[in-house]
Amino acid sequence: MHKTFVLFATIVLLALAGISSALDAEEIAAGVMHPLEVYVRAATGNHNAPLTERDIAVAYSVETTPDQASSLMKRRLTPHLMTWFQSQLDSYPILTTSPEQIHIALTTDASNVTVLWTSSNVSVSSQVCYYREADGPSSQTCNNGTTWTYFPLSVVLWYGSLHGAHMTGLEPATRYCYIVGDPVLNVFAANASCFTSPQLIKDSITVALGGDMGSVQLFGYLVADRMRSDEISQSINYDAFWLLGDIAYSTLDPGPRSPNGEFFWDIFMRQEESFANHVPMLVTYGNHDFDAGDSAAFINRYRNPQGGEGYDNFYWSYTHGPVKFVSMCTEVALVPTICDFAPGSAQYVWLEQQFASVNRTETPWLILGGHRPMYSSDLATDSGPLQLYIEPLLKKYNVDVQLAGHMHETELVAPVFNNTPFLTGVTKAEGSNSWTVVNPQAPMHITAGSLGAVQDESYPSVEYDWSLFHSGTLFDDAYGYVRLVANRSSLQFIFAKQEDGSTLWEVTVQKTLA
Repeated sequence: MHKTFVLFATIVLLALAGISSALDAEEIAAGVMHPLEVYVRAATGNHNAPLTERDIAVAYSVETTPDQASSLMKRRLTPHLMTWFQSQLDSYPILTTSPEQIHIALTTDASNVTVLWTSSNVSVSSQVCYYREADGPSSQTCNNGTTWTYFPLSVVLWYGSLHGAHMTGLEPATRYCYIVGDPVLNVFAANASCFTSPQLIKDSITVALGGDMGSVQLFGYLVADRMRSDEISQSINYDAFWLLGDIAYSTLDPGPRSPNGEFFWDIFMRQEESFANHVPMLVTYGNHDFDAGDSAAFINRYRNPQGGEGYDNFYWSYTHGPVKFVSMCTEVALVPTICDFAPGSAQYVWLEQQFASVNRTETPWLILGGHRPMYSSDLATDSGPLQLYIEPLLKKYNVDVQLAGHMHETELVAPVFNNTPFLTGVTKAEGSNSWTVVNPQAPMHITAGSLGAVQDESYPSVEYDWSLFHSGTLFDDAYGYVRLVANRSSLQFIFAKQEDGSTLWEVTVQKTLA
């Protein structure tokens, strides 16, 4: 009876997915493979080799029939695939003494860039050696760093060391190469990574951004691949990658998690390494980064520029070229002592100080980022407290744009205040999803929770006047990332689709400088 059910369930599963398997049905029925392994192997064409994290991601995103029933079937499969994949992790080679997950982070000093990496806890020392690419490795400087670990709640199987070191004395806008490792064990990364050092005073910057990415969370791997592919094919020189919360999805929901959950952070940063080893990462806190209640991975694995006193990773600001970026924590329900943003709270006072201190002649643009949107057409939005407490600050200090994730969609919102749109100066190019906004009279809002996670988003039958464009990620084509190009007179936001890098929507914001 059991074998018959397994065979039947597998056949139905594969039929619904619109894919076929070269695997023998008798082997499936005999219990040689778990039905979900059959699904993954059939979807990827990997019938014999050991499965990888990437196989799981591709299996999520494999093309099936284009109807909603097929998409819904994949949505219902997601938690089962996640659970099954977690059960496989114990047999995977996880961490060794070799450095991995290498990524760089900005500081408030352009001549100082932080590099972070992960290894097994056998490695206990940290060092970065770096040199100007034009001069070669014979001119390298080596700086020792620090090594630390942590013990997240409910996790007993993760044996890793985290490492950090600073590359100091950097000349602006100069190509440097670096290699990291453990000088005591004499184990270093197999290859050097190269990046262009920051230049804080510059006329134009380019930033990739979005939220809700993950790895084995539907399209996370594929959006990461798209970002790297576009960078190479279009010769884009990114100044930063801003991840607007819900980073690795080590849990589907905050709360108790599998002991394997910490490994999802490893998987995620392996996914990001080829991009983040030369494009500095900025991270904003999201509800799924709460993990089992300690936010330990978010706190320990990443570094942001200087933020609120003692809360560097939870809220921070950074001025680069013509833009001041301010990141807030919207997750007051999960981390109330840090993330409270009601008037009088530490974060509220800090936010107002950041907004008030900008010299808009030197820095004409002011952008606020947070995980949750202030305006979203999604019926599941919970933006009331942000509108009540923070929106008046945006209007008072002429904040130009608020960026968010959380809703697994992309949405472009016209200048709006107190739910009233200000459409003077807003024009749309005929036959396109391209807008120009000249001298906006209120802040604009962009949601980009589209880097990989899935959700069945629902929208009202009557569109809001302030919503210029929205598209969800389950039944629509909203997977992708936003590319910001900013100069002193304009902000251009382009949503690049995961499939081919084409533009789903774009907006150019222009204003007359005083």
